[in-house]
Amino acid sequence: MTEFLNFTLTGTFGILTTAPFYLFLVLLPAVFAINVLQGIMVGTGLFDRLSLRIGGRLSASGLSPASLLSVLMGFACVTAALSSLAETNKRERIIGSAILCIAVPCSAQVAIIASMTFLLDFTYIIFFFSFTMISTFVLIYTLGRLIPGSTPVIELPASRMPLRKVGFRAVAVPALKSAAEFVLETAPAFLIGCLAVSSLMFTGILSALIDISSPYTCGFLHLPIEASSLFILSLIKRDLGAASMLTIIRTAAFSQAETVVCLIMLTFFVPCFASLAVLVHREGIWRSLAIWFGSLAMATCAGKIASLILLS
Repeated sequence: MTEFLNFTLTGTFGILTTAPFYLFLVLLPAVFAINVLQGIMVGTGLFDRLSLRIGGRLSASGLSPASLLSVLMGFACVTAALSSLAETNKRERIIGSAILCIAVPCSAQVAIIASMTFLLDFTYIIFFFSFTMISTFVLIYTLGRLIPGSTPVIELPASRMPLRKVGFRAVAVPALKSAAEFVLETAPAFLIGCLAVSSLMFTGILSALIDISSPYTCGFLHLPIEASSLFILSLIKRDLGAASMLTIIRTAAFSQAETVVCLIMLTFFVPCFASLAVLVHREGIWRSLAIWFGSLAMATCAGKIASLILLS
């Protein structure tokens, strides 16, 4: 019992090690930066100009310019960007959350994916980016058609509007307050997530899951056995799975075609437990599970199609 308690408190994903680091050194600065950027864009009028340029073109996707801004900020931190969707309407929030959790890699994952593209031939690089872009557009179009409701009509600003000056203090103070409130709201769910992952690792269930998933990766997707561990690690943290993949690729364990299939799978793979914790807090368990299984289906379909094209 003492060993289990020490592992859950100070282990790899311990409550006293991972939770404070992620909440206060990763999540808090990321949410603060996002809130500051939003405040500057709104305060200076840049957001109004963005709304004017693209507002009418977003109606088919079910997103407004405000939601699009949150989705784009997901490339910095998906978990933090989910919080900025709270003030949009229900339909937009669900669509935006689904896009963030399924098709938007975080900044760390983007950096790792970019690093891996330098190890691929140009043809494979073009295939990866073309395939992911087309798949993302299909996802957005499908969400806009399947989820009932309508996008609220936003009154567009005048075509010519002066940019305004905004003081950094006026933006930073409310941004820091909102970031602190968000971290405090997220902390309980994140602590539960750390406890769950540590328990799975300590009991050996995590290793068993890797063995169980091997038919899925080896038989169905025609990938090496090492890919099973990548997907399991991505459940914990998506950039952790991508970083592990970079290490494996450098050892030449994967062919270039297998690398591209794994990259596509990791891009659309399920949200990590931190994002899932925030999603459950914001949307409830049933909508969160729907998005989670939807992302798993998206990753599986995309990976299978890419596998058929590249590995058959």
